[in-house]
Amino acid sequence: MSEPSRIVPVIAIGVYNLVQNLMVPAPAYVPANLVATGALVALARSQGCSWGDLGLDPSHAESGLRLGAAGAGLAAVLAVAASSNPTARHYLRDERAAGQENRDVAYRAMVRFPLGTALFEEVAFRGVISGVWRRSGGSKGEAALATAITFGLWHLIPASDALVGNPLDSRLSSRRSRAGVVVTGAVATGLASLGFSWMRERSGSLIAPWMTHAAINGAVYLAGVAAWRRFGDESGAGHG
Repeated sequence: MSEPSRIVPVIAIGVYNLVQNLMVPAPAYVPANLVATGALVALARSQGCSWGDLGLDPSHAESGLRLGAAGAGLAAVLAVAASSNPTARHYLRDERAAGQENRDVAYRAMVRFPLGTALFEEVAFRGVISGVWRRSGGSKGEAALATAITFGLWHLIPASDALVGNPLDSRLSSRRSRAGVVVTGAVATGLASLGFSWMRERSGSLIAPWMTHAAINGAVYLAGVAAWRRFGDESGAGHG
């Protein structure tokens, strides 16, 4: 079998980034991402990646669960700490978290974030891109760096969308300042990818970064919902 191409999965994920953000309607977000997840795994397997290359070897599941539980617990603690700080709580009050019914909150926290977002992104980046990079001769460090760069680029559109309805948006006076925040967010996401890559290498399993990733997304969202329900407009006092 010929050496796998590092660029093929990057192109595939880049195209899907546009499809997901510009074409996929909200109700189809989770099923579309699950289909894309399966397609990316099939692509990597067709290029010679083993289940171990992708972080999907069942023999490493136990270590992935242990490390993932620790990461998820830390994410929950940090979210509680942020929600207890008035300044941090102000920026958690994204308008998209306001007024949602309990079933919508449960769906986002238990289905959309873990299965629609975290699962796809961990398989795509820490699984497929990292696995193909390593299989084609790249080192662990090179694979982690490539994953971090592509993960940061993936979040440029979501970071821009996330400003809409967030209190931070009202403090930005120009298109340039908004662009700066978006780029900063993407860079921070890329740095977070290095931590996820470490968890994947440490445990040998995607379960660890997946659990942590899902917990971060869910905990931050739930903290925002709690801030709206408990403090309403009062939590933004003095920060407008």
